[in-house]
Amino acid sequence: MPLKEWLFPNEGIYYEILQAQSANVVEGAVLLQELTRDFSDLEDRRRKIKEIEHKGDLIVQSIFIKLNKAFITPIDRDDLSKLAISCDDILDHIYEVVNRIYLYNVKSPTDTMRQFAETVHSAAQEVDATIKALKGLSQEVILERSKKVDHLEEQADDILNTSVALLFKKEKDVVELIKLKELYENMEIITDVCKDAMDVIIDINIKSSA
Repeated sequence: MPLKEWLFPNEGIYYEILQAQSANVVEGAVLLQELTRDFSDLEDRRRKIKEIEHKGDLIVQSIFIKLNKAFITPIDRDDLSKLAISCDDILDHIYEVVNRIYLYNVKSPTDTMRQFAETVHSAAQEVDATIKALKGLSQEVILERSKKVDHLEEQADDILNTSVALLFKKEKDVVELIKLKELYENMEIITDVCKDAMDVIIDINIKSSA
């Protein structure tokens, strides 16, 4: 057996697992988009997003199992774990938002929810595209995509600030105000976690090119 095959058995499997996780993130972001356009079949959509979130948990578990068995990995072990967990965190927060919409019995989506969902979807796509090409991307391209996610995260901050200020000006129902404010804050957090994932990707790229 060639030395490389002995040292890096099935090294491509790690990239495949990460790609499966990032694709799962995009699927969750798409469902969030669809949900914020229409609350019909909310319980069924909540169930579907829970299934995607659970799938993400299983992918993280598979990474851990392979890391425990591996002698050498193509990416630093800690970075592999961090990236898989960061992607899973995105899914966790997407589900948390949808679950709260369901539990709080929010009657209809708002323009702000749709704006957040669009921003989340764009950030998830950047994470997914970067992970899919992680093995061959230059540091310049990765940094450029990271800047896009930074911009989307800042955009989400602006949406949050504007929407919360508007809530306090116009919303007369205190309970509704509290529910929406909390939902908006949780939707903004999703873009923070997308930024965290891109930061891990940058670390991986810097180490691999050192």
